[in-house]
Amino acid sequence: MTIEESMHVVFDETNPKFQDQVSKNADEEDLLQEQISAAEKSTAAGNQLAEKEKQSTEKAADSKLPKDWIQPRGLSKDNIIAMQGEFEMSIMGELAYFLRLQVKQLKHGTFLNQSKYCFDLLKKFKMEDCKEAATPISTNCLMDADEAGQPVDSTKYRGLIGSLLYLTASRPDIQFGVCLCARFQANPKESHFKAAKRILKYLMKD
Repeated sequence: MTIEESMHVVFDETNPKFQDQVSKNADEEDLLQEQISAAEKSTAAGNQLAEKEKQSTEKAADSKLPKDWIQPRGLSKDNIIAMQGEFEMSIMGELAYFLRLQVKQLKHGTFLNQSKYCFDLLKKFKMEDCKEAATPISTNCLMDADEAGQPVDSTKYRGLIGSLLYLTASRPDIQFGVCLCARFQANPKESHFKAAKRILKYLMKD
């Protein structure tokens, strides 16, 4: 047999002790609310101070940079200042020419061009006034070692091939012809040099 007992507690609100406890609890709640409010104000003030310090730092960073400074893509001003502290460098504006590559930066993309390098290459090998060729290599050209052919200066031939190989970075249309001529750098003949010069004639039309 289970006996269930229930206990009923009745608070006498007229009891002075009860009233004192209720008043004490109310005071504690008010104090806790004041502490929370003070903490929120302190956090807001700290955030405002941090924002002001950040703005002040950015202004100081701007004052250290040249007036014509243009922020490079992907680099913040703080990174630029840090790099200037470690290395001897100067900000010369947006990149336009680097390693014989002409660079054009637009909103919808970055474009590379080697037209100046191409002209310098033609001038170097005295081909700036040559006749144009429609294709970089003859359609019926069957190049081989040409053992019986007339030898040419291998240093000059290799220089031409190396220059043309660098040009393939922006001119994939000449890559096959250049790589074909590059196979005979060890012992170049007149026929090989003639084929390489045809590639220069093809460049003239552009």
